[in-house]
Amino acid sequence: MTQSNTIKQQRSQRILELFAIARQRYLDAEGNPRRTPTGLKGDDYMTDEERQEALV
Repeated sequence: MTQSNTIKQQRSQRILELFAIARQRYLDAEGNPRRTPTGLKGDDYMTDEERQEALV
């Protein structure tokens, strides 16, 4: 595997981690486990820093 593929794979893994953290926050806040948050700011349960990291 090339170095660029490794970096892409690491970034993808980090994004999945961020979404998993946000999903857990949603569930901890008594969110419906069968519903997916809209993903809009304020309904995605991500901090501003996490949201910025996911967008980059």
